[in-house]
Parts: sequence; structure tokens; C-alpha cells
Amino acid sequence: MSRFVLSLSILALSGCPAPEVNESVCAPICDPQVEKAVKASEPDASVKALELTEFEHELLSPILEDVRKGVRAFNDESVGVCPRGENARNCDEMLGTDPGELPEGEYMLYGSFTAPQIGERGTWKVKVETECTTVRVASDGSESSNTSNWEREFDILHTGTERGYTLSPIRRIVSPNKGGAQSCTFNIHSLHPDHPQSISGAWKVPADES
Repeated sequence: MSRFVLSLSILALSGCPAPEVNESVCAPICDPQVEKAVKASEPDASVKALELTEFEHELLSPILEDVRKGVRAFNDESVGVCPRGENARNCDEMLGTDPGELPEGEYMLYGSFTAPQIGERGTWKVKVETECTTVRVASDGSESSNTSNWEREFDILHTGTERGYTLSPIRRIVSPNKGGAQSCTFNIHSLHPDHPQSISGAWKVPADES
């Protein structure tokens, strides 16, 4: 028995006159399109499940904000080119992401990162890409160039708030370069599916004329 017929039966039993049956009366009950529209206007169960109480919001907001930030530089002085010291895991003098032409010496591409405090190993990664163009000058003054590319992915782990997760040396740099003057660029990509971000930079080394 339909809901409409059941309603008429109740009205009849209660002594009330039955309403006139016509299309306008039946539409809200009988029309499947109207019924579908009514259901669509009702809050979805999944939406209700995502509604947080004030306590839940206070508790989970910092975690969500951390996840949205993803992998990022530990601080303003934690990604770039450093002179290489006795311990390649340390950067005692950050030269920045774009130090220009490097004086004679050994250097390294260095990075120290912060990862969200959630997720198993492999959840948070960075991809490092470098591209270096070397220009050789022959004895007759003619020039030739060669470009090489390198890339690698690294897992980044959460290590607390006092220190970052260090990748060093990501790339070793020697100035001057025996193969010729060299210009390099680097890009470090945070492999976040929702909020990707990148850190870019460059350096140069002169040719070794000895």
C-alpha cells in the first residue's frame, strides 16, 4: 500500500473527509523526481561525518595544518650551497640558494627539512633535480658545451622541532672545474599530492686553467 493510500485510510478512520485526489496533491508523494529532489536536499551522511565538534576541531586542526604544509625547509638557512667542512652532515656557513660563482674550494648542495608528524616511512618525499652545463674552450679558442642531468628521490622523516631531517651532501661541488666552466641549477620538489612546492637555485664554478 502506498504512503498516499495509507494517509487516506487514516483520515477515513478518524472521521475526517478525504482530500480531493488530484495531480497537485499526489506530486509530492508519487513523483519520483520530487522524491529524488527531497532526498538530495537532505544532508549527506558523509558530510555529517566530517562535521567536527569544537573539541575535535581544536585537537585536529594543528595536525591538518601540518599535513597541508607537507615537507618544507627546516628554516630559512637550511637549503642551499655550503662550503664542505670535515663533517658533510653539517652546514656551518649557508651561502644561499643562488650564491653565484664560487671561489676555489669544495662545496656541497645541502638540505635540512621538516616533515609532518604523521604517516609511515615513504609518505613524505622530496625529488632533487640538477642540471649542469659545462663549457670547454679548446686551444684554438673554439667552444663546446655539454649538459648533464641528475635526479633522485629521498624519503623525509619527522625528526621533531629541534632539528631537521638532513640530506647532505646532496651533490659535491668543486671549484674550479677541470672540465671547464660550469653552470648548474637545482630544483627540490616536495612530492605532496595536494600541496606541491619547490625550492630552486643555481651556482657557477670557473674553469680550471692550470
